[in-house]
Amino acid sequence: MAKKRKKSSAFNNITIKPKIYKKVEVKKEDVVENSSLPSMSKIPSFEPVVWRSNFDFLKNHDAIFFKLISVAEEFYRIDPNTTVVKVRQFAEAMAKDIASKLGIASYEYSNQNDLIRILSYRLKLDYVIKELFHTIRKRGNEAVHEYETTLQSAMVILRKAHQLAIWYHRTFGENEHYQERAFVTPYDTKSKLEDIETQKETYHKLLEDKNSELHAIREKFETKLKQLSSAPSSKEEDKKLQEYYRAKSKRTASKIKLTEEETREIIDAKLRDAGWEADSKTLDYRKGTRPEVGRNMAIAEWACYNPHTKSNTRADYVLFIGLKAVGVVEAKKFDNDVADDIRQAQEYSRDIDLSTVVEIAKREEVILELKEWMIADDSKESYAVPFAFATNGREFQHQFKTKSGIWFRDLRNSRNKARPLLAWHTPEDLEALLLKDRDEVVKKLHADEQWASLGLREYQKEAVVKVEEAIVSEQRAILLAMATGTGKTRTIIALMYRLLKAGVFKRILFLVDRSSLGTQAQDAFAEMRPEGNFSFSEIYDVKELTDKEPDSKTRVHVATVQAMVKRVIDVEESIPVGRYDCIVVDEAHRGYTLDATMTEGEMELRSLNDYVSSYRRVLDYFDAVRIGLTATPAKHTSEIFGRPIFTYSYREAVLDGYLVDSEPPYNFETALSKNGISFEKESEIEVVNVLGEVRTELLKDELDFEVEQFNKSVLNENFNRIICEELAENYLSPMDEGKTLIFCVSDIHADLVVGEMQKAFDKIYGEQENDLVMKITGSIRDPQEAIRKYKNERLPNVVVTVDLLTTGVDVPTISNIVFLRRVRSRILYEQMKGRATRLCPEIDKDVFCIFDAVGLHKVLEKVDTMKPVVQRVDVSIEQLIEELNEDISYASSGDALGGDSE
Repeated sequence: MAKKRKKSSAFNNITIKPKIYKKVEVKKEDVVENSSLPSMSKIPSFEPVVWRSNFDFLKNHDAIFFKLISVAEEFYRIDPNTTVVKVRQFAEAMAKDIASKLGIASYEYSNQNDLIRILSYRLKLDYVIKELFHTIRKRGNEAVHEYETTLQSAMVILRKAHQLAIWYHRTFGENEHYQERAFVTPYDTKSKLEDIETQKETYHKLLEDKNSELHAIREKFETKLKQLSSAPSSKEEDKKLQEYYRAKSKRTASKIKLTEEETREIIDAKLRDAGWEADSKTLDYRKGTRPEVGRNMAIAEWACYNPHTKSNTRADYVLFIGLKAVGVVEAKKFDNDVADDIRQAQEYSRDIDLSTVVEIAKREEVILELKEWMIADDSKESYAVPFAFATNGREFQHQFKTKSGIWFRDLRNSRNKARPLLAWHTPEDLEALLLKDRDEVVKKLHADEQWASLGLREYQKEAVVKVEEAIVSEQRAILLAMATGTGKTRTIIALMYRLLKAGVFKRILFLVDRSSLGTQAQDAFAEMRPEGNFSFSEIYDVKELTDKEPDSKTRVHVATVQAMVKRVIDVEESIPVGRYDCIVVDEAHRGYTLDATMTEGEMELRSLNDYVSSYRRVLDYFDAVRIGLTATPAKHTSEIFGRPIFTYSYREAVLDGYLVDSEPPYNFETALSKNGISFEKESEIEVVNVLGEVRTELLKDELDFEVEQFNKSVLNENFNRIICEELAENYLSPMDEGKTLIFCVSDIHADLVVGEMQKAFDKIYGEQENDLVMKITGSIRDPQEAIRKYKNERLPNVVVTVDLLTTGVDVPTISNIVFLRRVRSRILYEQMKGRATRLCPEIDKDVFCIFDAVGLHKVLEKVDTMKPVVQRVDVSIEQLIEELNEDISYASSGDALGGDSE
């Protein structure tokens, strides 16, 4: 069923009613001299001037584009606010037109922000183009809501519209190599500028006429878009078109070169978004701008003196919270390498002249405490401003790490390293950083030896200690690998308790990738009591899944990846990058599959790469230490978190007696062959590293072998009937204390299997209760309640699922795992098996069984890290160790060393 389309905000029938116009004074600098045009001073006041639009080349495209942008130009001096609104509508019309060309249906987006995100993904838009679209969108929204725009702001937006239009013309027009004319500042062509005040009624009527004309053109444009979007096209055709325009867009975008002034405009806007007053043209030290009490200002061109070169220099920006200088910014041109330029910001921090600030403080009777931080332990020089930044205005991208992002370094400790940020710290962020005393925090962490009340096993305590050591040594990406069922949640709660108590972090984001895991975490916070009578959630304020934003008291915020993607990527107002200073990611291996319950923020997250990309954007966005927990590290996990600093494997846990072993899988291949059901031979999978060793933590998540076509075959009704009857007759009983979990291909397949299992039990054991076999997927009513019943009540005894129960669900009584589907993910395979590894003394569970009806074990055996520890499952662990000791004794005896061999 098609998703209901929300009303697009592209036009929304916005009618601009000009306010009473103020008299506009034309300054010399507002006029761009052009040899082909007379200067304003030579234009007779009674004579209209004919001039050529900057956007004439758009006349070859849909009429809506030129009409909107020509109105924007025409009203530039009459009403700058109208200009910005029309430019916004122009960019929105352009985005909708591109969407129709790429086969993007109108119901896929609800507003311009949505559409820009989709275009960015489908076209792999260059950051410059994304920045143009977003800047026009934001400034246009401000113009609509605030009704006030300066000539300077309108000119900036017109220039950006010109750059965007040229890119569009080259990419979607016939002339990719179009050479643009230099942009010329438009001016009024209707009457003398000084008559604007007296002629306001005329201009009001003129705009009404223009809007009426635009309305008719817009209706034709919308009709054309509907026809294009409803025209039949194959996915293959759409894909080819996207690839064609993607390559062309990359070439045409590379021709757009931003000047230093345009780069400063981007930086100014980003600083304003983070809560700083920023305008490098007006808030300039050379023009007399100075910090003021109660204002958070980014002051450009601040005076410095370099004692080594004995020369006067200038910091591009200095960030002030009131009279306190907290940050120095080095701004580079858009294409410059930026990572190393933070050294220059550090020099400005060393050389900055704060004498004028001291004078202001004396005059205002404000106590100004100037601190200094040593550059190095053996240095005689010091920094006067604590934080250094360097940027070229580009959004951070991993593939262009040193050429993008906002590079930041805390100068208060010589061991601190520079790191990239995706957005600017807010003034509140920097205030919070200033209040944190690293040495005091480390002292508190080491002084806290409250281990007894945490009730940890030795390996859990070791995991906590390893993480704390990594954090103290300034490691910002940390991975713990602990087998399913070994108490990762208890371990991480103990760790969070210690870190919050010592003041290492002020607010932790606990990130999960599905609501069921979040609910489970919330329950664990309420159950674990690190201080005797008080639970974790009673000691620290915990915001839950339904709470979108933390408040000042919040110490832990539980959220899904999908929700955070929505909040970070798809929002009008940016979230502060310092909102969380630590992110704990439960089941950090995730990203290999999406379940039907994942609705919030899942648009465009239908592939592994796109999911991981968005998941990583959330992690990268916040200036936070990230701690990942997983039972099954994958290559993409290690790329995000690094190699595990601590590992406790499934096989170790089995030998230590904390998990149960599995029997070798029961293979149904013979039974299937007898009944005439067979599958094509699978390809061999070899995964080794350069040393010739299998390193499972570095394996790719998805392995390359055919799965989809195979899985379609198991929808065969005869196949499922045979398997279900075989299970019911020889392996499973309605009276079993141990429970069974069956993994199917799809929701439809799960329904089929539920029916066949019920029939098989009824046939063999007589009429059984309806709830004996139940489907639990995201499509059922209240899946959380169904999971609760599965865990705590006798029925259901057999549950059929797809993906919902693959990870994070703790039902210790599960003793049988049945595979009726193939997966290409080694991680998913191990997670599925991990549902049955937990101890359950109540039913004397000492082993679990795997029933493989699709040959999945054979395909993934070489990369499986959860092979049975004991191949002869009837042998106890004690007997195995005894036999092993006998073998060792024999190996060291004379018989072994010198005896005859046959």
